[in-house]
Amino acid sequence: MKIFKFFLLLFFVLIAQHGFSQKKSAKQLAREEYKIDTLITQEERWNRQVWFNDQVEKMNMNDNLRDDYNSIIGYHYYKVSRLNDLDQNLSLPEMKEKFDDEIKKLNTEAKGLLNEEQYQIHLESVETFVHSVYRKMDWTEQN
Repeated sequence: MKIFKFFLLLFFVLIAQHGFSQKKSAKQLAREEYKIDTLITQEERWNRQVWFNDQVEKMNMNDNLRDDYNSIIGYHYYKVSRLNDLDQNLSLPEMKEKFDDEIKKLNTEAKGLLNEEQYQIHLESVETFVHSVYRKMDWTEQN
C-alpha cells in the first residue's frame, strides 16, 4: 500500500510540474538568447537627462516652449524605453523597427514646435541618443 501511495504522489507531483511549465514561443526564445534587462538603464536615463538638459539650454526656449518640448521628449523616450518589456513580445528586428518609428514621430513633433536653429540642436541630440542605443543593441545604423 505504501508503494502505491508513493507512486500516486509521484504521479501527481510530475503532473503538477508539467502543468505549471510554460512553452515559449520562437520570439521569446530568440529574445532570451539576446537577453537585455532594459533598453535604457536607469544610469543611462540619468546621464541622458543631464546631457539633454544642457542641449536644451542651448536652444534658448521660453518656459512654455520648454515645457511643451520636454513633454514631447518625455513621452517618446518613455515609449522607446518600454520596447523591451516582456508584454511587448517583440523580436529584436521588430524592436528596432518600432524604435526607428518612434524616433521619426519624435522628430516630426519637434519640427512643428521648434525654429530651425532649435530643431538642428534637437536633431544632433537625438542622433547621439540613437547611436548609443544602436551600439548597445548591436543594430546596424539607419539608412
